[in-house]
Amino acid sequence: VFKDTLMFQTRVFKFNIYNNGNILLDYYWTMMAKNGMEKVSFEPEDRPQSAAGQRRPDLSERDIEKLPFVIEPASGHILVGHSQEFKITYSPLDCVSSEAWVDCRISNLAEGRIQPQIALKGTGLMPYCHFELEESNYISGNRRKPDLKGPKGAPPGVSLDLATRVIEFLSCGIGVNNTKSFHILNPTSKPWKFGIINEDGEKSGMQIQCKTLSGYVSPGKKATITFDFVPTSLELVESFWKFTIPSLALSVPLLIVGMTKEPKVVIDRSQVNFKSLLLNRHAVERVLIVNDEEVPFSISFDEKCLTAHSSTAVLQVEPRQATIPPKSSLAVDIIFEPHAEGHFNYNLIINVKKKPSPILLNIKGEGYKMQVSCSVQDKKGSQLTLLPGNNNNVLNFGEVQLNEKSLQKVTLVNGGKFDCLFDWKLSIPPKFDKNPAIIEVSPSSGVISPGSRTCCDVAFCPPHKLTLRDVSAVCEIKNGRPFPISLIGAGILPDLHFSFKSHNFGPCFLYQPGMSHQKVTLIVVNQDIRDISIDCLYSSTPQLEVDAKPCVIPAGKRTEVTFSFFPRIIKKYTETVSFLINGLSTVDVVITGQGTELKVDVVSPKKKAVNFGALRVGETATRTVSLINKSLAPVSFLLVAAPNASIPPGVLSINPALEITMKPKGAQLDVQVRFAPTARVPHFSEEVMLECVGGISSPLFTIQGSCQAVGIELDTDHIPFGGVVRGAQSSRKLVMYNTGDIGARFRWDEKAFQPDFSISPVEGYVATGMSVDFVLTFHPIQHNRDVRYDNLVCQVEDGTQLYLTLTGACIPATPTKELLNFVCNVRGKETRSITLHNKTVNVWTLVPVIEGEYFSGSEHVIVEPGQHKQYEVSYSPLTMTTENRKHNGSIFFPLPDGTGLLYNMTGFSDQPRPISTLTNDIPAKTPHTETLKVFNWLRVPQRFIVIREILKPDRPDPATNIKGFDYIDVPGLSDRDYKLHFEAFKEGNVHSKITFKNEQSGEYQFYFVTYKVSAAGVIDTIKMTAPVRQSVSHTIPIMNPLGTSVTLNTQLHNSTEISLLPTFTIPAYSEGLFSFEYMPLKAGESNARIQFNSVDLGQYIYEIELLATPAGPERALVFKTGLGNSQVLQARLINYSKTKVDYSSKTDNPD
Repeated sequence: VFKDTLMFQTRVFKFNIYNNGNILLDYYWTMMAKNGMEKVSFEPEDRPQSAAGQRRPDLSERDIEKLPFVIEPASGHILVGHSQEFKITYSPLDCVSSEAWVDCRISNLAEGRIQPQIALKGTGLMPYCHFELEESNYISGNRRKPDLKGPKGAPPGVSLDLATRVIEFLSCGIGVNNTKSFHILNPTSKPWKFGIINEDGEKSGMQIQCKTLSGYVSPGKKATITFDFVPTSLELVESFWKFTIPSLALSVPLLIVGMTKEPKVVIDRSQVNFKSLLLNRHAVERVLIVNDEEVPFSISFDEKCLTAHSSTAVLQVEPRQATIPPKSSLAVDIIFEPHAEGHFNYNLIINVKKKPSPILLNIKGEGYKMQVSCSVQDKKGSQLTLLPGNNNNVLNFGEVQLNEKSLQKVTLVNGGKFDCLFDWKLSIPPKFDKNPAIIEVSPSSGVISPGSRTCCDVAFCPPHKLTLRDVSAVCEIKNGRPFPISLIGAGILPDLHFSFKSHNFGPCFLYQPGMSHQKVTLIVVNQDIRDISIDCLYSSTPQLEVDAKPCVIPAGKRTEVTFSFFPRIIKKYTETVSFLINGLSTVDVVITGQGTELKVDVVSPKKKAVNFGALRVGETATRTVSLINKSLAPVSFLLVAAPNASIPPGVLSINPALEITMKPKGAQLDVQVRFAPTARVPHFSEEVMLECVGGISSPLFTIQGSCQAVGIELDTDHIPFGGVVRGAQSSRKLVMYNTGDIGARFRWDEKAFQPDFSISPVEGYVATGMSVDFVLTFHPIQHNRDVRYDNLVCQVEDGTQLYLTLTGACIPATPTKELLNFVCNVRGKETRSITLHNKTVNVWTLVPVIEGEYFSGSEHVIVEPGQHKQYEVSYSPLTMTTENRKHNGSIFFPLPDGTGLLYNMTGFSDQPRPISTLTNDIPAKTPHTETLKVFNWLRVPQRFIVIREILKPDRPDPATNIKGFDYIDVPGLSDRDYKLHFEAFKEGNVHSKITFKNEQSGEYQFYFVTYKVSAAGVIDTIKMTAPVRQSVSHTIPIMNPLGTSVTLNTQLHNSTEISLLPTFTIPAYSEGLFSFEYMPLKAGESNARIQFNSVDLGQYIYEIELLATPAGPERALVFKTGLGNSQVLQARLINYSKTKVDYSSKTDNPD
């Protein structure tokens, strides 16, 4: 049962429940009213009747029905052996009597035990006046000091009335006006007046004042009472007052308590140490004055403290006075500048308004001087001292070649006792290209310890021709004076004169093997006083060859560079040839030209064939042929008819016969062709060729005609018989041909053949197109080492005479010697020795007679008396032999005694050996060019067909290509280079045979070329950069040279962030484009490798350098809602990983 309780007041009842069991005790409380709520009268006999029929007019039915009891805690559990304290609060809201039951529900209560139950009862009373004040425990909680006096000056220790209402003030700082107001309520049905009386006695009206000393309150209304507290110190202040209602004879004691605390305005540090500071330099330190209170405070610095060392130093503060907002701070800059060496100490006083005690700040510092010297070494090695702050300091680099680096050493010496920090600043006008920098200083900054020195290199590297003007370098010394230096110098080019910097070959005819080419010579003269090195950086290309070797040109000397132009296709060419001078600068020479076709032809197609018909001896005919030059370039050429043995010299002539030059673009020329036969000329058809000076030849027109006459000739006009033993004879065959149009008789002068020769038949008739065979016999009658019959005459019917010369030697018979057999490869050489024994007493000087085209030896041999000597006979065949057809010959040694030695010789020429066996190691998918020498062993030009064979493997890979020209022309007794191009897409060994064969003679020469093809390795390195969760793509081109489509399988190594197709197909003779994507999931760098595998084309390997940059912010989620409401937005998260991913989230804003 609670005691009767005034409305708006609270009474509390406490009790404990103990858990003496062995398990956890779970509970919860329930409360229900008992017999409803019974209304009781509030009006005893000595009290006036309450207003509104003993009920509060402001209560609703719901407030009346609500139970005024509350139990805490309402649910929970009690551990084994522990107890729980419960509190039941009674707070009546009306003048009624309330009863209720509270039951404790324990789920696991032991059998036989009754659930705890408590009956509650309380009665609410209505007061005359209700104070709407917070409850204070200043008195009930024994917070009041017992040594304080009571009301009206009562001595300490007097107990205060328990009905005293306490109003507490807490002031932050002194001199602050603190105000508190509260309401009083008249719950009665009648109005009343009130008054407030001070009971402090002598202290009345000093620090605590009441602003509302009286008032009138209507029934059910409120009034406001206000007190002010202005503290003058930090001491506790009590003021006693009495609230009275005279009409009701009611009084309530009031105690006004004033407490003052010192404001929490502090400085973040109590001392500032500037340490060592250069004289006349200032330093700034910042301190924070923090206001941790809810109201602003004003601060100011004591001016006298700042001038403690006014003659030797300056100390300033900014700001000197300010107001600090609540819960904020003020930044104050302390500025210290010493003017003399020594230690300084300041004690600053900071006055805070309404704060009884000031804030103290100690300042310490030291002034010192910086002692740094700067010097530079001149060309003579002497040290030149530079003055600080002097703009006349000069550093001269002199003349420096382009891209050459000239260094000047600047020495900095720290003569002080503190570390010296230096930093170089360059001032370079915009007219100089700063990339690359022409001036560099190393090191550009640093620290010099006390008593030590540092050398700085100032480098001048001119990228182009220039003169340093308005360029300066300033060495800034921290806390010291700077050293400005003016930099002068000049960047010069080596005095190297090029005869030209550009050359235009103009239109040139497309180059063909064998033709001459356009070339020009560049003369480079060193006009400098020093040697200059020059190196050509250009690699010769098929269209432009540069003959330039790295060299050093002495002063005053020169060198030559030859440019050869070989236009391959019809287009305009522009090539830039760079020369590296002294390894530093470059000079470019631009070579231009144009490839064009030769277009010289007859004006009228009918003139393609010039027919003279059949003429007689002595007749003359002339024809005119007009030529036109449709080429873009002028043409210098000769008109040449192919040599024809049937046409005597001078019979057929072409005018002009000398070199002709035709202008381009439609120039015309008339050519006169004259046919004046003086003898029989069989019908001929000759092609007139246009032979350019450069080596190009092409047919223009043909000449046809004939001259009918007798045409008798011998197959030879000289027959050598060699050595014949006296008494023997040797026969030779001579053939007479009638190539004319008329038959004729002939007769030999038989007597002219006697006595050593004879001919049969002596006379006869030879018809047109027929031949007559003569047998000539040599039968010497006496020994003669040189038998010669010159100009033996044969008379022909038409008056023509044929001449024949016969030679031979008459030798004595000698014993038959052994047969000399020679065996070697064609175009090889084999030598055999013949032993000659001189058993006489005379010196033999022998002149051997050798018969046989491919046998040779010395023209003479000397054999001393009684000695023997080896005579070497060489067999050098130029054609191959067969089993039935060998090379035969003989050698005859005429001896001084009239005898002779005769040796017969037989030669067998086998197939040629390879010129060379070449082996090359090349990587796959890399084009390779091999240069092969092709030789011509004859005196006349030869044309060779080129046969390219792959010997191994037996089934050549279709992706292996061996290419080159199908024909090559080689001048007589010369050689030419043949370019062989090889490319393989797969690794392996390729054995090939390259044969150069003369289709007319069947002779050939060949090379064995072996290619060891290794793996291609990494073809290219690809760099890819992408932000996290964003993709970037790249395309790789791959060429298919095969006639069928090719499928490549792809493999990815060392990465899961690249997406690509597993296979890739390229059509025949096409270029395939393979694309892949890179989408990183984590920031960082990594490497990957993509490998393409093909049965036909082998492997393609590409290295991928990956860089994933951090992702930017995602699309913002914008919330827009009213206060007190909530809004839900969805943030979409996409998992790009191939595995499950757990996400965690956090926010940086508690709202």
